[in-house]
Amino acid sequence: MAKPLELNWVPAGAGRLALAHRPGYTELHRLPQLGVTHVVTLLSENEQAPRLGQRVKSLGLRWTWLPLNNGRYPRGEAQELLATALPVLSSDLDAGDAILIHCAAGIHRTGMLAYGLLRWRGLGPAEALDLIGRMRAHTRAGMLPRHIRWGEDILAGRPAPPPEAEDDLPEDEGQSDDA
Repeated sequence: MAKPLELNWVPAGAGRLALAHRPGYTELHRLPQLGVTHVVTLLSENEQAPRLGQRVKSLGLRWTWLPLNNGRYPRGEAQELLATALPVLSSDLDAGDAILIHCAAGIHRTGMLAYGLLRWRGLGPAEALDLIGRMRAHTRAGMLPRHIRWGEDILAGRPAPPPEAEDDLPEDEGQSDDA
């Protein structure tokens, strides 16, 4: 049986932010009780994101789908989609949304977007990482250098590095990109 969903909220603007693994279909009904008003899903179509989104919306919650296939550094359309989403999600927080960000395991993709969003909102690198740890220690522990680099590159307006540059980060060796 899957571990029940637990959310550790941190304030952000007039709203708040939490991180999690993919909510199970049997626990989706708990999202409103947990205070969620907006779910951000970082799953691919193959991971049945549209089906999850239908169920989230049927609960009266907002749903944003940012399809990512894995926790690798986003490129092309994926990078553009995420970069465009940061100011929108930031405005949603300022408007009072209680946003839950999740991917499959709630580690790589979730941590990468959370870091980028917190940096977009003006937090320093250490403060952003600390807040990620407060929201979900497992997410913070699983973040890789490429996830932090993505947030810094987006903030600075830098293009994605060549794929081989990402593969040269020794800290990433042996880590799965599917989380």
